Amino acid sequence: MKKTFFTFIILTILASFLSVAVAAERIVQLTVPGCVACGASHRIGAILKETKGVKKYQFGDKNLLTVTFDDKITALDTIINKLEKGGNKINGKPVYVK
Repeated sequence: MKKTFFTFIILTILASFLSVAVAAERIVQLTVPGCVACGASHRIGAILKETKGVKKYQFGDKNLLTVTFDDKITALDTIINKLEKGGNKINGKPVYVK
């Protein structure tokens, strides 16, 4: 009985460590045409600020948007869907930096 209990405790502890290890801060680059023109950066910024799990974002050259988010709180698909619902087209595939 004691052996089964201790095995259960050890497996529970290992499972909690694995779930923490899987979740991580992610950095992804998205190509968003016109993201710095016509005030779109303000609209995109407002969308990202309202998205739980998004830690920061930065606009770069050539319509490049870099987003840092916690994948334990939100998913990349959620971020992309919100941006697209806000009228922003995402071109190409996302590129993970981290």
